[in-house]
Amino acid sequence: MTSSARSWAAWRRRWVLMRACGGSSEWSDELPGYRRFCTFDPHGNRLEFLAPR
Repeated sequence: MTSSARSWAAWRRRWVLMRACGGSSEWSDELPGYRRFCTFDPHGNRLEFLAPR
């Protein structure tokens, strides 16, 4: 597994935890060649995560 794949796997685990705690998130494929999702923290700030495929 490459470094970027390990990094993305770690962010994916965090996303699963956020969802389990009732957080909302959105996945997007708008940028070709990148994995991307965003979520919102308890204060309403948008957190965006982006990694190359």
